[in-house]
Amino acid sequence: MFPAFSACRPWPLKQRHALFFASPTISVADIQALGNSANRLDPLHTNTDDTTMTRQRMPATTSKASRPRSKPLNSSKRRRIKKCFPFMEMPIDLGYEVFSYLSPKDLLALTRTNRDICTKLLDKAATGIWRTARQQHYNDAPGPFQGVSEARWATLLFDSSTLCEVCGSQDGSQNIALEKRICHFCVAAGGIKCNDVALSYANVDPSVLSLASRSQGAKDSSSPLTEYYSKEELDELLNVLQNLVSKEERDEYIEGRKTRLEGLPVINSQIRSWIADEERRRLAANWALKAERREAIKERLIAMGYTREDYWKVSRLPCVRRAAPLTDRSWALIQKQVIDTINQAKLQKQQDVLLSREDMISRAYISFKRSLPGIAWRTFPSVYTIGLLNPVHHLKVSPDGGVTEEGFKTVMEADLIHSIQLWRNKQKRSLVERLSMHRIPNGWRNFIRGVYNETQIPDFDPFFDADLAVIAIKCRHCGHFCCGFDAAIRHLHGDTCAARKPTELKTAKFNFEPDLSRAAALCIIGEGLNPWSATTDEMDQRGSIFQCVACAFHGTWRAWVEHAHSASSMCPNYVGKEDMQVRKLQGSHIVSVGKEWACSRCNDHVEHFVSREIVVNHLIARHGILNAIIPNDFLYASD
Repeated sequence: MFPAFSACRPWPLKQRHALFFASPTISVADIQALGNSANRLDPLHTNTDDTTMTRQRMPATTSKASRPRSKPLNSSKRRRIKKCFPFMEMPIDLGYEVFSYLSPKDLLALTRTNRDICTKLLDKAATGIWRTARQQHYNDAPGPFQGVSEARWATLLFDSSTLCEVCGSQDGSQNIALEKRICHFCVAAGGIKCNDVALSYANVDPSVLSLASRSQGAKDSSSPLTEYYSKEELDELLNVLQNLVSKEERDEYIEGRKTRLEGLPVINSQIRSWIADEERRRLAANWALKAERREAIKERLIAMGYTREDYWKVSRLPCVRRAAPLTDRSWALIQKQVIDTINQAKLQKQQDVLLSREDMISRAYISFKRSLPGIAWRTFPSVYTIGLLNPVHHLKVSPDGGVTEEGFKTVMEADLIHSIQLWRNKQKRSLVERLSMHRIPNGWRNFIRGVYNETQIPDFDPFFDADLAVIAIKCRHCGHFCCGFDAAIRHLHGDTCAARKPTELKTAKFNFEPDLSRAAALCIIGEGLNPWSATTDEMDQRGSIFQCVACAFHGTWRAWVEHAHSASSMCPNYVGKEDMQVRKLQGSHIVSVGKEWACSRCNDHVEHFVSREIVVNHLIARHGILNAIIPNDFLYASD
């Protein structure tokens, strides 16, 4: 089956096992290195072929003119022989061992390294090698189409090149009918329009012409795609039919052509489906590699004494976002760049005096919130955003050295609530405008289908409220999903937000993307509420725990929305008719332990939030409230 490999003496067994049983993949360089090392190990190996012998060093002479000048060998030929010869002497069983580890893409790359190797791999005897490689590495890939060899099929299916095999342009695409990668222009140049074929082949039976396959082509970039018959295929078809004398042979050939034409749409559909699945697998693998690399870099930085905030400063570096595992060697190569980036970011931080004033603002802000009912301060932004609002910002950047904490308290008590309200209204209008232009409202029935029966779908309200529970607001800086406008306001520039800290209010961007969330709609409908009117307070009041069907996750409805939308989650965002993906835990003993709640009556938890169970017990023991109501008695205070 493989006549090209000479039956020379087998190589040492240890040498063969060391290469082929230690590593699952073998490169062309490994093959060449093994061949060269085998020749050195074999003391009886001699080469008597004059065409492959290297030039001998000439003895020294007294005069340059007396040296005989030998005819130089062609350099490219000499390199080709040197690289190829040890491989071509490989024993047959060793050749099979090599190719059994290679994938179709490896075999295609191997055919481009050497003409002799290409000839042997494209030989009919090598069909089994290509078939085995396809079945072992791509077992779900469609098999060869009728009349296409395994090697040619591997080129069409697995070659990532987009070169047109006719003109060499980068616009080539798979054409199973013509068995080549070809661009639309070459299809048109070498074909005849289907409407014109009757004129060009006037003396031919139209039923015979219909046995040829059609391909889409265009004369130029401005021409629409048109179906063409290939002239080469038509001429070959007519030539074959002319040479077939007996009626049985003609009928058999025509029947085979019809079967081939009927199978073309099927195989094209299978190829498109397989390519789409393979691309999804590739993207998922790349994403997993990137996530693993980022996590490994974060762990190394934390082990070196850096913080999560320092990691966010370098998380967008190309060397950090590469789809490759982080080894000790790769970390040594990028460590200097990562550390330098962190140090440079630290140098750009505010001066010590501004940092001390930020501490004053934080303490004054907590004291100011204690003087207000919780239902009022829950709409306030993070402390860093407060430092950007007038007149707090004016006092913060004031060159006067007499700025104190009491000064910030006085400023906040005078005009802070009005400044917050103006800023909130501006951001809320912008958010509602972006949400009203969303594509989902136009197809709201498709949005909610799968969680309602068609006859039970509630009427859609075109007037959006930013506090609806069905709206998930995504922070574009860090990817966090906030349920409700108030949570998004608190998240911006907060402890969990990765947004770059601005120095002025005009550079502070409310960079959020609102969207209607199917994940939130599932929870709302599970509570028996209307998704177009249920608010975040109504959902928080229920206090239910939801469990993900696809994994072991369970938590509040806010935690479920974050879980369902998370980029690292295995749960897709799409919810179909039969795939509900979440269920409400009835009568479960599981409770939420997240420290996200605060009392609205006494503001004991304004600085440090507590769990829902603790705040409910606090209301019973401290205020005598058995049936607490959100937000009058307690509230969700986190982001």
